[in-house]
Amino acid sequence: PSVASELFEARLRLLGARVLPTKIYADWTHTDPILEKPFAGDQTLHRDVYDLVRRWTATSSKNGHAASSSPSERTSRHTTMPLFDATDCPDCRRLAPQLLIDFGRLCMPF
Repeated sequence: PSVASELFEARLRLLGARVLPTKIYADWTHTDPILEKPFAGDQTLHRDVYDLVRRWTATSSKNGHAASSSPSERTSRHTTMPLFDATDCPDCRRLAPQLLIDFGRLCMPF
């Protein structure tokens, strides 16, 4: 359940860890990020993960050190990773009609 993720974030904060806010994807089940959404061509989670890695690996254009994660500094950072563009990647397209995805969800044992 999503409450476990929120409690985990809270516990990490209590321990002094620097963590990003938990992001809950509305109306998603535990299989949506790996099955239903990618099969439907929805790369929301993958784009979010890619953008975070891109942000974490970016360096400041001034001193070469890791940049902070503030949104206002995103344009001033340098990274060799390109922007995530699902339209440029054939593997990110819809892989099945929605009817089959819905049927698979209905038959899924977990």
